Formats: sequence, structure tokens, C-alpha cells
Amino acid sequence: MRIFNNVEMLELETILANGPGVINPLIVWDEKDVVLFDAGLPGMDKKFRETAADTGVPFERLNKVLITHSDMDHIGSLSQIINIRGGDITVFAHKEEKPYIECELPPIRLKQMEANICSMTGAMREQIVTMTENLKKSYQMFKAIVDKTLEDGEVLPVCGGITCIYTPGHTPGHMSYYLEKLKLLIAGDILQVMDGSLEKCPDFTILDKEAFIASLKKISRYKIEMLVCYHGGLFRGDATNRIVEIASGL
Repeated sequence: MRIFNNVEMLELETILANGPGVINPLIVWDEKDVVLFDAGLPGMDKKFRETAADTGVPFERLNKVLITHSDMDHIGSLSQIINIRGGDITVFAHKEEKPYIECELPPIRLKQMEANICSMTGAMREQIVTMTENLKKSYQMFKAIVDKTLEDGEVLPVCGGITCIYTPGHTPGHMSYYLEKLKLLIAGDILQVMDGSLEKCPDFTILDKEAFIASLKKISRYKIEMLVCYHGGLFRGDATNRIVEIASGL
């Protein structure tokens, strides 16, 4: 979906933990840079190449990847994209996410999934057990190097300026990104769009509620005319007041 002349929201169909779904990475570009926000699940590199071609931006021009956080649906194809793209490509993330992306630590969700198994029964328990075992065996395969760690409030001199906003809570190092010239917030997983409504991410994905609330309050201070969530896609409307409302209800 073309949001602006140089902003494309990808709509990639996939299978998520709760069944079939769509994820929404973003591509932003200008004459110098092509920036990808998040890198999908493992094995999605072909979809990224095809979708990039559809936007009219050659995949070979991709030179920067900004990661919101290290959950597998956000970094799963990162190493494949880097290998296939070749050449100079810089990966950015918060320092708290770096050891997970580089596989120095096991995935953040692994411990959470293991803790939840004991409270589950039936088919759901079997599914989570299988997912947990598969993740334990495979996560090292998706190791990628983070070239540059980001600071809260840092503005990257790329595509008109990208403000990096530290928004922990969903994960320890979750980042959101703000394109001030477009009044566009890339929210990662801190928010989602459900049936046209802007909502917080599911409770079970919030690792630190206090930090999560503080993050919502932080992004509510930005003037947001459009917002892209990794799950649910584009939200147009009074995002700022809605974010304040969500934070107030927690």
C-alpha cells in the first residue's frame, strides 16, 4: 500500500502463532537511501524482494534496516535479506535488542512461552510445546549483526529525518520511529489496529507494564497524523488522543 510517494507499507500474508495473518513492514526511500523497517518471519526474503520490485524500488538499493525489536516475526528474514542483498547494508536497533538479534541470548519470548506451558491444556499446549522446541533448535540460524545501536531521541539523517523513540515494555529495547515531515509514526508492536480501531498490543506480550505505559505517554507527545502498526497496518485519525486514552485505561 502506497502511503506517500516514497513510503510503501507492505502487506505480507503469513502464519502467526494464532493462525493466518498479515504483517506490515515498511519501506521508505529517497534518491540516496532505501530503508526497511523490520524483516519478517524466516523464509520471507523472496516476498520482500518481490514486493520491493512492485514498489518500483530495486531491492539492490536497500542499504538500511531499522529493527523495532527482536521478536522472530520482526527479524526472522534479516540474515537472509542481508546475504541476498550483499554490499553495504547497515542494521540499526536498540542496544537492549542487540544480544537477541545477534543470538548471544535466546529469544525473549522463549522463556515466556516456557512459563506459560504449565497453565495450558489440550491442543493449545501441544502447539506451544512444539513452537518452543522448534525455536530452541532454530533461533541460532537467524543470527544477524547489529551495526549501529540507537539512542532515545536520536535523529537519523535519512529520508528527511527519522527520529528514534525508545519505547520499552513490549520488549526491553523496543523502538518506534517517527518521520516528522510526514507526521508518521512506525509503532512496531506497541500498538495494533483491530477492525479499524487503534489498540494496545495483547496483554500477554507486555513484559513490563510500567515501562509500557510510560512508552505510550512518550509517543503521545508527538504530532501523529498517520500510524503504522506491524499488526493491523495503517491507522488514520486522531491517533494522539487515542494513545492517551489507551494509556489512561491501563
